[in-house]
Amino acid sequence: KGASSEWKKYQSNFPNKKSEITEIIRMLEEKEISQIRNLGAEINSSSDEYIVNPEVSGRKLYFTANSRAGGSGGEDVWESNFNEEEGKWSKATPVYSLNDSGNQAPIAISPDGTELSLFGSYSGSFGRGDIFKSKLTATGWGNPVNPGRPINSEYFDSDICFSSDGNAI
Repeated sequence: KGASSEWKKYQSNFPNKKSEITEIIRMLEEKEISQIRNLGAEINSSSDEYIVNPEVSGRKLYFTANSRAGGSGGEDVWESNFNEEEGKWSKATPVYSLNDSGNQAPIAISPDGTELSLFGSYSGSFGRGDIFKSKLTATGWGNPVNPGRPINSEYFDSDICFSSDGNAI
C-alpha cells in the first residue's frame, strides 16, 4: 500500500507517463500480484534448473540446466515455448548453437527478444568467464560474441541486464 501511495503522490509530475503510472498503481493495489507455480515436467527435471529468462511476450523462456540429459555437459542453455491452446510449456530443448562442454547460462534477453546475453568461457574469453551476446537470426541464435572491455575483464564477469528500452545495460 505504501508504494502505490508514493506513485500517486508524484504522478502529476509526469503527465506524459500517466497511463504507465496508472497501470503500476493498479498492479500494486491488486490483492494477488503473482502466483508461484511449478512449470511442470516439460521444464523441470531431476537435474538443476535456474537462471530463468522469459521473453517479454511471455511465450518463450530460456534457462540454465546443469548436467541435464540431452545437453552438452555442464551448465547449458535450454528453451521452451508456451503453447496457448494447451495452456502449458513445450518440452524444453537445449540450444545447441550456444552450448559446449563448458558452462553457459542465459543471463538477459533484450526487450525485443533478438539479443541474448550469456555467461560463458567461449572462444575469445578474457578471464574466468565473460559476458557474451548472441543475435537471433532466421536460422536461430548466432555464434556468441564477446563485446569486449569495459564490459568484460580478466575477472569473473557473469551478470548483465537491459534497460526497458534496450538502450543501456
